[in-house]
Amino acid sequence: MKKEFFIWVGLGIGITFCLWRITDFYNLQENNFKNQNSTKIFLQKKLKSLQEDVVFINDHKKTLQFLTDKGWFIPKNRLIVADVLENLRFPLNEIQFTFEPENIKSLDEKFSFKITRILIEVGALFDHPIYEFIEKFLEKFPGILTPIALTLTRKEQVNEKNLFSLRQKKRPNFVEGNLVFEWISLGEDVSEK
Repeated sequence: MKKEFFIWVGLGIGITFCLWRITDFYNLQENNFKNQNSTKIFLQKKLKSLQEDVVFINDHKKTLQFLTDKGWFIPKNRLIVADVLENLRFPLNEIQFTFEPENIKSLDEKFSFKITRILIEVGALFDHPIYEFIEKFLEKFPGILTPIALTLTRKEQVNEKNLFSLRQKKRPNFVEGNLVFEWISLGEDVSEK
């Protein structure tokens, strides 16, 4: 009788353990199925978003290429601009430039763009080198640049002293200019913060 009792108790414990393992296995598989389903739905949404982005890029390829070529998506680096200014200085006698701190402007409370003023003071023998500098600067600038102000003034009169310095291959500044440009670039997407 004792033996039968232990057999029944063992059989009951075994059946209970099996039922517990079956229930645990069922719950585990159900959770895995839910996770796979939610992952599948998430990936489908991402795929749809990616397809929309590809369609947008294909539709606006020319505009995006223009903005990329003009440096809209490149992080601003004042050292790059300083190198461009130094490389273009040749026809000028003098060039000094200053970058003002950037201002951040918001657009539709979602996007922003940065505006940095560049102040340039130049000196040249005539006004033609200054105009040539401005043209080359606008062409070679690694970004979107807007001219704001151009002021040219005649500084020195032609006299014997200036003519003598020209003969000695010194170049006086008959014309000086103050140039103001605004450098515009893409800011951060506010919705990503």
